[in-house]
Amino acid sequence: LQADTYLLSKSMSLEEIFTIINTNDFEYVVKETFTVPEGLTIPEAAKKIASQLDVTESDLLKLWSDKTYLKELINKYSWMSDVILSSDVLYPLEGYLYPDTYILTGEISAENITKVMLNQMDKILTARKEKIDKSGFTVHQLLTLASVVQGESGAFTDMPTIAGVFINRIKVPMRLQSDITVLYGIQKKHVDVTYSEMYKDTPYNTYTRDGLPVAPVCLMSSYAIDGVLDYESHDYYYFFACEDGKVLYARTLAEHERNANENSWY
Repeated sequence: LQADTYLLSKSMSLEEIFTIINTNDFEYVVKETFTVPEGLTIPEAAKKIASQLDVTESDLLKLWSDKTYLKELINKYSWMSDVILSSDVLYPLEGYLYPDTYILTGEISAENITKVMLNQMDKILTARKEKIDKSGFTVHQLLTLASVVQGESGAFTDMPTIAGVFINRIKVPMRLQSDITVLYGIQKKHVDVTYSEMYKDTPYNTYTRDGLPVAPVCLMSSYAIDGVLDYESHDYYYFFACEDGKVLYARTLAEHERNANENSWY
């Protein structure tokens, strides 16, 4: 028997397990673990992965923008479509790679890393297929809205309520006016969004454009996806996050402005 660390399954027979350990089957040998937190963007995720594994940011970003490779993925995963290939989309796999802690077996490569992250997203979406079909959203729309909810939420418990705010706006219709989408479009991250930034038009800017941004704006957790699928039904159209993380909701613009003025912190 070959001494090593293996990733095995309870569904395997004893014969299969002993064969893997006896032959030191490369595909089941644990090479490394890595973690990608929710809320990161594709460039941030590439940097985070590169800091943990023997792979470079440039290799990851190059693969994740390779149209031939992306078309292969679209053919493999039924929930992916060529909408991610639009010239307006900054990073095609933004929002599609699932943030989690992974045990990596086999070769440490950009392809293998991508595979395990997409396979996990496949599990997440497959488990929710019935709800997705009933939601009225395409998978791309669901992931896009869930990414905005992820970016705007300070806690998992806020996600269904914040998702409800955005869905109320979509129904009116009313622009989403999410700062997260503004900053993503210009590839910045900070709290105090300026007016010049707010009205700098990009395909992601939900202040200057109707509806959802062109694509997701970060990697989101299953909590954000569930927040959209099981959003809280209410009559709020605004929300303001306080410095301590508490979120104040409002039905009218006047009420929202009062919340913001009384709790201003940036």
